[in-house]
Amino acid sequence: MITHDHILTLLDAITDPCSLAAGSPVGITTLGLIRAVDVKTGPDGAYVTVTMVLTSPGCLMASVFTNSILDILRAQPDVAAADVIFDHDAIWLPEDAAPAYRESRAAHLRTMNDRYAAMRSA
Repeated sequence: MITHDHILTLLDAITDPCSLAAGSPVGITTLGLIRAVDVKTGPDGAYVTVTMVLTSPGCLMASVFTNSILDILRAQPDVAAADVIFDHDAIWLPEDAAPAYRESRAAHLRTMNDRYAAMRSA
């Protein structure tokens, strides 16, 4: 039977496109967008509901994330049905991302700032 932790690992393969464009790609689980995973066992397999939040109310990726999540979950042989719910009352904060990612992102920003400063002074 598919587990909560396995689902989180699978979903982390979905890269947040804004993080990719910013030069420090990260999966949606590590970014802290997945708020809950509910797995109920049924006679024909697992019924999975994923609750997530977007990084901003104007984010246009909701349908892309939904389709990607459903594609991944429906491809699992022991998942009978899957659903994605967006928690529009929740607010994503940078602190929701995994500490290791926050550290690597900060290092990336320092590197980019140093390069920019070097270019300006040249």
